[in-house]
Amino acid sequence: MNATVSMFNTSTPTPGWQPGPTIDPLLIKVLHGIFATLSILGNTFVIAIFLSSKSLYQQASSKFVLSLAFVDALTGVIVFISPRSILDGVFQLTPGTTTDVLCSILYSDYFFYSLGIISVYLITGLNIERCFMAIKPFRYKVVFKPRLTNFMIAVAFILGFVVNAPNLYQSHYDPRGFCNWRDLPGGIAFNRAIYFILFMMKFVLPLGISFICYGLIVRAFKISHQKIVANENSQVHGDQSAFMMRQVTIMAFITTLVYFICWAPNQIYFTLINFKVLQLQHFPRFFFVILIMINSVVNPIIYMTVNYRYQQQCRHLFSRLRSTFPNSTANSSSVLISMRS
Repeated sequence: MNATVSMFNTSTPTPGWQPGPTIDPLLIKVLHGIFATLSILGNTFVIAIFLSSKSLYQQASSKFVLSLAFVDALTGVIVFISPRSILDGVFQLTPGTTTDVLCSILYSDYFFYSLGIISVYLITGLNIERCFMAIKPFRYKVVFKPRLTNFMIAVAFILGFVVNAPNLYQSHYDPRGFCNWRDLPGGIAFNRAIYFILFMMKFVLPLGISFICYGLIVRAFKISHQKIVANENSQVHGDQSAFMMRQVTIMAFITTLVYFICWAPNQIYFTLINFKVLQLQHFPRFFFVILIMINSVVNPIIYMTVNYRYQQQCRHLFSRLRSTFPNSTANSSSVLISMRS
């Protein structure tokens, strides 16, 4: 986001601001609270599943998925503590260093959008891993060692925060009593060049690489099915190996597609605003932010419905919980019986 004071703001004036139909602040809080809660609960459950299985976590693809779940859960937490969302009205803007920091870090939604950029980089890393597995199966185990996977994940986090750093400068305290948005120094031509580069780095390039990877994967499936089968022979064999490979790849593809659907409107909208083609309005921004939050809620559902191994580990985790708390299970059953009678 490079053209608005805040994704949650419903009243702060901004140059080029055209309010249009307003959104009830209570409705915003309720919807944000619901989606943030679902995101935290769903992704925390995914994290628990991974942490309960050492063998599952050791896989490169699972490390990327685990990192995505962590980012999505953290996105829900950020929504809760945002001064323009659930805590709207709690933070008071008065002149001073503290207010400058609030405008720069919190009111700019720096962390919210940085986490989104980190997500697309993690998805790209997962897709590169899937592509390498398909086209170079015999070298996969040699290349994609834990050290490389961890390095790619670390780079995704660093790049996500660095690429979104202009937000820290652009959101600043206005003496009139609110956080305002300013262009980068250097003039209109320079700003537009930077906005274009950021749009390419945040969205077009990573997703372009991802879809190229899937083109290569489809080609590899058609040309040499045996290469894919031989890929994971250290864990499973034959048709089962090919089945698991396809499931993880399909899961990654659906995750990529859902990210594109949920984030494309927001990225395109604010890019057009940066280029002065559109003017900022309440409802489109509110709708696009809800789409982004839906993405964090839907991802755990994708993982659990598409991947059979994750489903198995989910059942195993529930089985362990029942054995750990047998009295609670028995009490719950007796309560249900008494209610039925």
